[in-house]
Amino acid sequence: MSLCRQLDDLLEAGRQMLAVAQDGDWTRANELQADCHGRAEALFVQPLSATDAAAIADGIAQLMEMHTEVMRLCMAARDDSIQDIDSFKHGRQAVSEYSANSG
Repeated sequence: MSLCRQLDDLLEAGRQMLAVAQDGDWTRANELQADCHGRAEALFVQPLSATDAAAIADGIAQLMEMHTEVMRLCMAARDDSIQDIDSFKHGRQAVSEYSANSG
């Protein structure tokens, strides 16, 4: 498979990973991240020529942007989960206090 095709496939996997992360499907995002990692390793195992440098640099920049956005989404999901857990704990505490004082 040509270098350009490998790079295109890697970028497509990155776009898919970003799309499922935007949908909140973290299991699939993790699977696609592993796929991206494997594709990147396969791409960089082969010798690269100086003429490939511009395409590779552009591809890396695009992947970094996707990674940054996925990480931002991941942090937001984590924060949402923490808020949900805090709300649950607060509700549980309120029920416990009400139960203890109502009887």
